[in-house]
Order: sequence, then structure tokens, then C-alpha cells
Amino acid sequence: EVIGVDMSAALIAKAEEMRSAGNIAYHRLDEGVNSAPMSAMLPNGADRTKVEFKQMDACCLNPNMGQFDAVVAANVLEHLPSPKAIRLGGALGVVKVGGLVLIASTFEWNDRITPVELWLGGFEDDKGKVISSADGLKEYMTGLGFELVHETDTPMLERESARKAILKLHAGFRVVKSNVLLTTCMDAPPPHAAGWVPPSSDPDKQGPKAATGDTVDAHCLAHYGNMGVVDTPLMALLPANTTGFAQRCGMLLSQWAKRLAVPVGRALDVGCSVGATSFELTKTFE
Repeated sequence: EVIGVDMSAALIAKAEEMRSAGNIAYHRLDEGVNSAPMSAMLPNGADRTKVEFKQMDACCLNPNMGQFDAVVAANVLEHLPSPKAIRLGGALGVVKVGGLVLIASTFEWNDRITPVELWLGGFEDDKGKVISSADGLKEYMTGLGFELVHETDTPMLERESARKAILKLHAGFRVVKSNVLLTTCMDAPPPHAAGWVPPSSDPDKQGPKAATGDTVDAHCLAHYGNMGVVDTPLMALLPANTTGFAQRCGMLLSQWAKRLAVPVGRALDVGCSVGATSFELTKTFE
């Protein structure tokens, strides 16, 4: 069983459309207001009968979902008001003892979304020591009883038009294994704690917006179209491994689950935008 969760109703609806129909239609922005109609099929080998999508805040995961053998949290920490609020470990954690978590993040913090006090790193402490987000994440996950078993960097391409794309390097693909069942809950403070204030009414100070039509199209392109831009000059300049980021997340977690003989019963995809990762996990998880 695979469950994919996302706070965006629009993105959940698109993932559910792929699950139910086996295909989706969307548009690829090329230049100005010109776009091209696109379509995508269910990824080869994916079993849509094994996946379910739910609209849910990553900071408020429903405990009724139970626990999972494997969890993916890719491209999501930097979009949360409290990165530690995902209930991975602790007495109420969603990861089973011996389970795996894959965390991928650019650590691209924005104080309009996440108060600086809740960043994992990217600042100096009172003594002037530089605190990196990677080290902050390791310290936090270790405190929850997880052990780092694999770490590497990976690129991710965000296409904006036929001649413009943003290449990001995820300082992650961190696979960690839960070894300890803690007797007390070590969950993070709620989003309103430690200086968090509700989003401002000032547009220049607001956090992430609800998914628009353009956002949904960009999501579909990234998740199901393998960027869909092999016919443009832009792609000829880029390495092939910059595309398919969502699929690579699912593939890596599945590979490590098999390598470490972790049960492949249940998996959870905690998305900034769910879709291709969830379907990829259905190839391995039952």
C-alpha cells in the first residue's frame, strides 16, 4: 500500500485523475502565452490499485494512517512553517521501527514561510559559528533515533519555458533508518510556536500560494512528462540525470529497502507535490 499526501487540493486531484484514468492532459508553457497540449500515461510498471491520495498538511499528519515501512519527504522541508513538525519519529511517529525515510531538500529557506528560529541551518549561532542545514538535519534525525545509511547530492530541473530552466541541487537523498522506538513524543513545536505568526495580508510578505492552473501544469510536466522538452535546445545543454527527480526519489528508497531487507508493506509519500514518486513506490511496496 502506498499513500500520497499533499496540502494542495488541485495537485491531489491531478494525482487522483492519473490513478483513476491512467492518463492525464495538461499544457506545457513554451513562450509568452503560447503553450502546447500534452498528455501523460501512468508510468510503466506502476500499479494504480496500490496507491491512495489524501489531502493533508505535512505538519498535521493524521495518526489514523498508522505507521509505514518507508517514507519519502522530498522537496518539502523548505516549504513548511515548521520543518520538524513532520511526525517521523517519536511515540507518534509514522515510521515503523526499522523503517526507512528518504529526505531530499534544497534547504532553500524563506522567512516568509518558515521563521528563521525554526530553520535547520543556514545561519550563524550566538558565537558566530556557521550552522549548516545538513548538520542540523542530521542532529535532529539522530535525536529521533534514526541512523544515516546513505547520503548523496542530486540535481533537479525546474523548467519554466522552452528556453529557461532552473537547476537546483538537493543536498539530500538522505536515507535514514529508524532503530529506536522512543517512549516519549519528541515532535516539534506546532507551526505557531517559536515566533511563528500567521501569514501577512501584505502580498509581499505572504508565503506559498494555492496551486494555480500554471502550477498544476508545471507539476504534471515535472512528474509525468520527464520534462517533456527533448525537442528544445535547452535540453541538449543539460545532463540527462537532471530530469525525473520524483521518480528517482521512489527508485532510491525502493533500492535501499531491498538492500537492507526492510519490509515492503506500506509506504508514505509526504509531498510538496505528490504524483510520480507515489506511483514509483507501487512497483516495490505491496
